[in-house]
Amino acid sequence: MTGGLGADVRLASALRPSSLLFGETTGRVIVSFRRESEPGIRAAAAELQVPLVAIGAVGGARLRISLGERELVDEDVLALRNLWKTAFERAIESAEVL
Repeated sequence: MTGGLGADVRLASALRPSSLLFGETTGRVIVSFRRESEPGIRAAAAELQVPLVAIGAVGGARLRISLGERELVDEDVLALRNLWKTAFERAIESAEVL
């Protein structure tokens, strides 16, 4: 997020969108790499018998995430970064005074 780059992510899963996006199950990792590194990454995964699925590409100014034909997220990265950076402050300011 600090780099200001967006991504276009296309997912395929039978999981609920909330579970897919926010679930904390073990065994899933997102790896970002340059396109020219893909053959080496695929070879390493195959050698280690680790499943590898390409889910998208990094770039642009928006974060787009879709599940099948359903769009789950389409937001400007700078707006998301600002929301993230100010979330705690906004939560404190909006909390009721006891």
